[in-house]
Amino acid sequence: MSSSKSLNLHSGDVNGGSIVFVGNGTAVTDKKMGEKIDSFDTVVRFNNYQTEGFEEYVGTKTNIWITRICDTIKLRPEDDFDEIIGVINYCKWTNAILPAVPKWVTRYPEMSLIKHTHVKTYIEEPEFKFHPSINWLTVGFIALKTFFDIGWEKIHIYGYGGDINKHYHPHPVGGQEHHRFDLEADYIKNKWEEKGKVVRI
Repeated sequence: MSSSKSLNLHSGDVNGGSIVFVGNGTAVTDKKMGEKIDSFDTVVRFNNYQTEGFEEYVGTKTNIWITRICDTIKLRPEDDFDEIIGVINYCKWTNAILPAVPKWVTRYPEMSLIKHTHVKTYIEEPEFKFHPSINWLTVGFIALKTFFDIGWEKIHIYGYGGDINKHYHPHPVGGQEHHRFDLEADYIKNKWEEKGKVVRI
């Protein structure tokens, strides 16, 4: 991961803090977890997440915003989050995404990037039979892999569990039909949950 600044992404483990990744799955409105989510030291949200109107369910705090770089993502004011990470996904549209990266970095000069070349190493693992013209990884999964790669030992998750038709909020990102939620769910369960590295709340 390259960065124009030094992100303290290790601080949670080093200092004994806690971190939660809040996905955009429709199940987040099944339980009012807002207070619990906001109690974590670090709250991570994705893409076109929305807290307004959903505070009881998803909380209000956003420490890190991790977003796909594409034109279907709405831009946010900097006071919505503390840190931002942009994902250049490895997919059939990668060559179209790359020219947009300078615009995003200009808009958010302290943005860190997870590059497509790094994401490509993930889909080459035996568990994934992905082809970039057909299927590609979700940003939520890429984020988990990256945070474990850089040294985090335990990550709590909520709202993981994809729906190809919609998110809990009215601002979905296109291309949901190209994800393999089943493969990602199996990987999360077998590689991380069973070892206590991922904890669902």
